[in-house]
Formats: sequence, C-alpha cells, structure tokens
Amino acid sequence: LEAIQSLAYMIANNDEAHWKRIIVDVDGYRRKKEDKTREMIEDIAYNVRRSRKPYLTPLYSASERRIIHMVIQEIDGVSSESEGEGMYKRVWIRPE
Repeated sequence: LEAIQSLAYMIANNDEAHWKRIIVDVDGYRRKKEDKTREMIEDIAYNVRRSRKPYLTPLYSASERRIIHMVIQEIDGVSSESEGEGMYKRVWIRPE
C-alpha cells in the first residue's frame, strides 16, 4: 500500500508548482492501522508516565510518526522526539 501511494504521489506531483497530497487506502486499512497505533502508543505513554522510564519505539514511517507525536501531545506528562536518519526513524517517548 505504501509503495502504491508513493508511486501515485510521484505521478501526481510531477509539476513542482502544485503539490498534491495523495492517500491510498483499501477497505479502511489505514484507519484501522492508525487506530491500532493510537491505542498502542497510548498504552506505552501511560506506562512511561507511571514508570518514569523512557521508551524507544521500533522504526516507523513519517506518517506513523506523525500519529505518534499527535497522540503524545494529547497526554500530559510525556513527550516525544524522533531519532534517526532516513525515511524510517524511531521515536523516544519520555516522561516530563
């Protein structure tokens, strides 16, 4: 799905003057994945806040990291920061 979305993005954005955001979804897959990611990150954030121990996530794409950072912003007592180079990076979730 990511590969198809990347190809569609490149085709749609061959004119640099007018960038378009392309999202490819099949049968609500992206929404389901986002919901699962949100639930998982909420659990991790509450554990980090309770234990006062930081957590380093596995590698995530930019769109997944965006979801993580948005979830963390909604929870008091924790913060997030991306770490790494390239398309896939890890996210530190830390107690404040």
